[in-house]
Amino acid sequence: MIDLFENLDKLFDVNLEFIAQSSTSTRYIVNLRDTDGKEFELPSQAKKVAQLMEEKNLVEIDTHNNTLSLTTTGLEIINLGGWLKYIEISKKERELEIKRIHNKERKENIKLNTDIVKNYIYIIIFIISLIINILFDLGIIKSKIDIM
Repeated sequence: MIDLFENLDKLFDVNLEFIAQSSTSTRYIVNLRDTDGKEFELPSQAKKVAQLMEEKNLVEIDTHNNTLSLTTTGLEIINLGGWLKYIEISKKERELEIKRIHNKERKENIKLNTDIVKNYIYIIIFIISLIINILFDLGIIKSKIDIM
């Protein structure tokens, strides 16, 4: 008995293509394929794969006729090049989204740091002005021009 979860992505890819090859995009559940493209030895294996595909909204199961047919999502994935290609594209999109989020956070941090530096500069200028005024009031500096 094979481990169905060992290569589930390959199973989805093989069976989406297999179902799509039918003129009606419908197949009997028992005719589903393993990763080598051969029918499963046990009908329960095919049924489990069908259920997993239905959970992903790739197929719709007709329990009365023991058939399954591609959903709109399943057809779209076939048109993209299959399940494995879809996974690859989805992974790249997630990676790009993560990069966009990191870049946005980095830009926000740069702006925040720039604002903090500006505020420190304003505080330093204020403190220097305050010291100059105190020194002037105490007579230590005779003219504000003396400091220049």
